[in-house]
Amino acid sequence: MVKRIKHSSYCFGCGKSNFQGLILQFREVGASIEAEFIPDEYCQGQPGIVHGGIIAALMDEAASQFLHRRGIPAMTSAMKIKIRRQLVIGESVQVSASLSNRKKTRKISRRNYFFLEVIIVGEKGKIAESFITLISAVSPLAEELFERREPAAESILPDVDEELLGLR
Repeated sequence: MVKRIKHSSYCFGCGKSNFQGLILQFREVGASIEAEFIPDEYCQGQPGIVHGGIIAALMDEAASQFLHRRGIPAMTSAMKIKIRRQLVIGESVQVSASLSNRKKTRKISRRNYFFLEVIIVGEKGKIAESFITLISAVSPLAEELFERREPAAESILPDVDEELLGLR
């Protein structure tokens, strides 16, 4: 059984009390989580087009929620987003997150680095994809997630200067 972590009802991504936020409601789907989102006019940058910051927030929340729902508190360390096409105001999208099969979760200096893949798919196909690195303090719950995970290809951490972190 996974311990639930207390979360703020005013969270911009999922808080039910934050009416200026995204109010995302995630559900488990196999080895991933997903949520539906329909952007309104308050989400636009260019007329009729969703602001890139909203797309980034959707992806960040999905990655964070993936670990949060498994009892692992984490925060985003790095995010790389590839936007394939514009998201139009009013277009229904699905945002989903899962552990990456391309990068292996690693421990560095008493912290766990989790690598997640997030995609946003709309009515006309894929809108954006992201590779997100989250960090979390080592915990027994994190260890349990490592052991249940299927093996992934060995790789180095992206954009982590090990000398700067005092690891070399």
